[in-house]
Amino acid sequence: MQKGPIPAVRKAQNRTVVNRGGGVRLVLVTRQGCHLCDEALRLLRSLGHNPELADVDADDRLHDLYDWRVPVLLLDDRVVAEGRISSEQMARAVGKGV
Repeated sequence: MQKGPIPAVRKAQNRTVVNRGGGVRLVLVTRQGCHLCDEALRLLRSLGHNPELADVDADDRLHDLYDWRVPVLLLDDRVVAEGRISSEQMARAVGKGV
């Protein structure tokens, strides 16, 4: 099992992995076929954010940490929202993007 920072983001089928470059790292931990994950991604994009996407089923460490908690939104490796995330919770967690 890996220890340390979140491993490199892996591409989940039917999703695009976007690297935000420098600054704040925003990662949405998802799984294929998860309607809550799709909704969280839609909310993030509506706020102007394009997070990195990590498939919880593609990495043992992510699976151990977040299996039943997806979607999980990480801001600089810190959980800021998870599960059924409302638009108000999302806006408070990440604010508006560019």
